[in-house]
Amino acid sequence: GLRRGGGAFNKRAIEPRLISYVKPRRKRYRGEVADMDVEETTEMTKVEINLKTLLLRVGDGREDLHKHVSMLANVLEEDLSTHSAFINGMLLDCVKNLSNKTPVYGCLAALVGVRKPEFAKALVDALCLDLKEEIVRGRIHGFHVRNMVRFTCSLVNVGMVSAPGLFATLKGLLDYAAKSPSPRKDHTIYTVVASLLWL
Repeated sequence: GLRRGGGAFNKRAIEPRLISYVKPRRKRYRGEVADMDVEETTEMTKVEINLKTLLLRVGDGREDLHKHVSMLANVLEEDLSTHSAFINGMLLDCVKNLSNKTPVYGCLAALVGVRKPEFAKALVDALCLDLKEEIVRGRIHGFHVRNMVRFTCSLVNVGMVSAPGLFATLKGLLDYAAKSPSPRKDHTIYTVVASLLWL
C-alpha cells in the first residue's frame, strides 16, 4: 500500500515489503540483460528502441546531467500510456546491470513518479517481485540483488519508498542470512551493509 514518507513523495512513499511481497506475475518486457546492447530486434518497435537507447545512455557524456534526466523524464511520461510495461521492465534491467548509474535512475524514477504516481507504484511492485524471485531462485549472492537493494535505498532518498519499509526489508535479508550457509550468508550481509552507504 501507499504510506507516508519523506522527501518529494511525502504522501506517496511506498512500503516495499520486498521479502514478504507476493503477487501474480504480470507480463512485461524483459530486456537483454546479458549485454545490454542497443541492437534493433524484430520484436521491438522504433519507439521502444529509442526508449531503450535513452535509458541506457542517460548520464553518459559531459552534458548537463540535471537537464538530461529532466528531458528523459518528460519523454518517459509522454510514452507511459502506451509503453508503461516496457519502460518499467527496461528501467529495472538498467538498474540491475548498470550499478554506477543507481542515483541517476533513482532521480529519473522520482521525476516521473511525482507526476505519475501509478508509475511509481508499478515500478516498486515490479522491483519487489523481481527481488523476491532472485532470492527464491537462490541468487541472493548475485550482483542483481545487490543492485536492486541499492536502488531501493536510492528510492528512499527521493521519498518514493518509505524508510521503515526499507529497514524491514534489510532485516528480512539478515534473517535470511542467519539461516543460510556460508558463503551465501557472507554475501547477504555484505549486500545489506554496503547498501547503507546509498542512504
